[in-house]
Amino acid sequence: MTKEEIEEAEARADAMSVEVEDLEGLTGDDADEAYGELDDETGEDAFPNDGPMLESRGLTNANLVEIDAAAREYFDTQRSMKDGTWEGFKPFDLIDEEAEWERLNLTDPVQFEECEEVLEEMDDDDRPIAMAEKLLLYDLNFDVANLFLAACNHNPDAPIILPQWLYQLECYSRYHDVQSRNFEIDWEEAEKADMSELLRYWTGLGYEEIPTRTSQETNMIKIEPPDFDDLQMSHMQEWMKEVYNPEFDEVFFDDDAFMPYDSVFSEEYYQKDPPKDQVEMDKLIKEFKDDVVEAGNMTDTETKEMYQYMDNMVSVKNFTQRTTHDSPEAAEFQGHLVVACSELDVDLEIAEKITQIMER
Repeated sequence: MTKEEIEEAEARADAMSVEVEDLEGLTGDDADEAYGELDDETGEDAFPNDGPMLESRGLTNANLVEIDAAAREYFDTQRSMKDGTWEGFKPFDLIDEEAEWERLNLTDPVQFEECEEVLEEMDDDDRPIAMAEKLLLYDLNFDVANLFLAACNHNPDAPIILPQWLYQLECYSRYHDVQSRNFEIDWEEAEKADMSELLRYWTGLGYEEIPTRTSQETNMIKIEPPDFDDLQMSHMQEWMKEVYNPEFDEVFFDDDAFMPYDSVFSEEYYQKDPPKDQVEMDKLIKEFKDDVVEAGNMTDTETKEMYQYMDNMVSVKNFTQRTTHDSPEAAEFQGHLVVACSELDVDLEIAEKITQIMER
């Protein structure tokens, strides 16, 4: 061959060269079509053994066979990743979170802003979700509104609704139809949902089938009308809130702060100052009576009737009865100690030691 013919062959070879960008532009369907045309020509038979084009590029027949095998493997992998049959990883694991997040910002800034809004809503609600950004990127491949309906149709009693679905339905403009209806969805729509999409969603996360759970495994509760006992208990609780003051009424006998004068059996108990609330009430009543007297617009009879009315309106009753004892021993008696134990010798020995200690 002449020099001109060699240069022409090299130019044609350059035009026929395959780069990585060319492979990314192709699909699995293109590869299937090429396979059909080359079914009868595979391996070494599909490429020339020698020639100026191979020699000028420093290639051999074996190199072309390797390139062909790598291309076939590439397209097979892409196709199996797409349909979820690749055994290497599940599609969710294949998402490059950082790269895909940047690409979304460049290719679809509106969707990117909506994803950012969802993340802010999660943060404001204090609802941390593991790998939230990656899940949002994964969910962009699905119709979340359909996933919601399909989940309800799959298990009406305890549907699995992922938290990020609700945020997406609220924030994404792609779900404007659901938002315009104020999220009012009926069972007829749920029965028409695409169940295959829900299956693809869960298989992409690594499940072999759509997971299910019982009502007891969810945070859903069933509210039943209260019965008479419930109402009585509710009234009791409200009454306790109104009349029970922990500052004065809460007593722990085993507390280190519990002093002897805190016991009603102690003489010191009756020498203490009255409770704070009683002192404040007596002070209030006295001030009111003094104001009535200072006003001077009532007769003695009217003033007496006013005092009597106020005494009957608010009263304090002490339910603690002071006990008197005939002897010092009786005054020191605090009650009986009952030690409950089993019939084992070791328990009886402990009970006996406790009794001996109390007798000292």
